[in-house]
Amino acid sequence: MDILFAPAVPACAYRQEESLFKPKLSHSKSYEWFNSPLFKIRYEKALFVVLRTTDKIFFIIDNKNIYYNMIETKGRVCHTPCYELKGLHSRLAQFLVRIKKPRYLYSGVKGLSYLDNARVHSVYYETFKTDILGFYSATTQAIVFKFFRNKMQCSHKVANILAELCTLEGKLPTGSQLSMILAFWANSDMFEQLNQLAQEHHLVMTVYVDDITFSGAKIPAGFRQQVAQIMSEHGHTMNKKKTRLYQANSHKEITGLIINRAGDSPIPPNRFYLKLHNKLAEFNQIYAEIKNGKSKMEEDTLRQLINHLIGLLNYASQFDKKYKLVKKHIQKQHDDLIQCLQKQGEEKRGFCIEFTPVAP
Repeated sequence: MDILFAPAVPACAYRQEESLFKPKLSHSKSYEWFNSPLFKIRYEKALFVVLRTTDKIFFIIDNKNIYYNMIETKGRVCHTPCYELKGLHSRLAQFLVRIKKPRYLYSGVKGLSYLDNARVHSVYYETFKTDILGFYSATTQAIVFKFFRNKMQCSHKVANILAELCTLEGKLPTGSQLSMILAFWANSDMFEQLNQLAQEHHLVMTVYVDDITFSGAKIPAGFRQQVAQIMSEHGHTMNKKKTRLYQANSHKEITGLIINRAGDSPIPPNRFYLKLHNKLAEFNQIYAEIKNGKSKMEEDTLRQLINHLIGLLNYASQFDKKYKLVKKHIQKQHDDLIQCLQKQGEEKRGFCIEFTPVAP
């Protein structure tokens, strides 16, 4: 199925929606929320123009289940939009991601990463971190509707269409490129209230998706309860398992990175390097088995293993350049190893190229 495009509509047809007929935005352009093409959309036809669609949008809303692919990984179900819905989510995401973001947001911001988020907290004494339990699933259709109705000032009907379009089974889908930025903006009042609380106590706050971190000279007594109360007022729950107060002169773990007592640059935790070295050992064992003609591994399984290992090495190389050399070695052997498997399958014998194992 192709994405449907609405015919051109003269600007005079929607005088009240004249902001919709601006020139196409460049990828680098950002704007205030009240300058967004989504701001103050009053009529369905104007919405069709903005999203470049037709009234088939109602069929999509009524049959959302067929417009999602369901993928289960590590015990989690991920719903990824497809067909026309994928294009609609992509266009909405383009509009929302260009709205100017507050300085405390580090996720989904060009030029910033989890590493930058952790670095912010390396220079402070005490740190309090928490996250929101089931952030996407807790961002309900009602919360999304409220964002489009109150913040973006769309009409009730348009806000309802957008809320239906952006959610699945009454909540944000985990596999859509739209969900991360929409989850932030739909909950922006909560984040603003949390940031105001931080400023009142002379703390610095950062947000990375659902990870919220506060740092300063002193985390005041009762601060945890205040944060939990604000979350609750906005329909969210603090994740107690991921909530922790770090005292001065203690190691901190922020967005998966360790900051030592000296406040040095953040690094991955030991458990990450253990996982990486175990994968390297597994990689060496598989090569030895293939070399001796004893491996029954399929090509697709091998590619998945190597892709996973390359991902781990890419991550590690951000902190230690030696892992770039390890990655190059594995990439060099990849095609030869695939050819070896193919030849073994054809000839049913243990012929293979020589391979020098990588030291974990």
